[in-house]
Amino acid sequence: MNPTIALLPSALLGPAVWQPVRDQLRAAGRDVIVTGEQTASGTTVEKDAILPPQQGTTPVAPQGLREMLHTRTGRDGKLPVWTSWWPPEEVAAAIARLL
Repeated sequence: MNPTIALLPSALLGPAVWQPVRDQLRAAGRDVIVTGEQTASGTTVEKDAILPPQQGTTPVAPQGLREMLHTRTGRDGKLPVWTSWWPPEEVAAAIARLL
């Protein structure tokens, strides 16, 4: 059995961040869906989100993640492509584990 792989992008980044991984997995013969991306049939696959509290605010991300992202933010206020956050060999190994 070769199950379909579901890639779940961050709400902050959207489905385009998974496009290179999706393409590599499909080239390797795997079935892949990316939530938030329109399918060939014209439907969009979505995932659940965190519901905000009845009062107060909800942080966009946990404190530790916000701190990590802040250290990676460029002077323009943007994050670099996610695959540059880790050494290339770690990214390659992570993708290879999916194949």
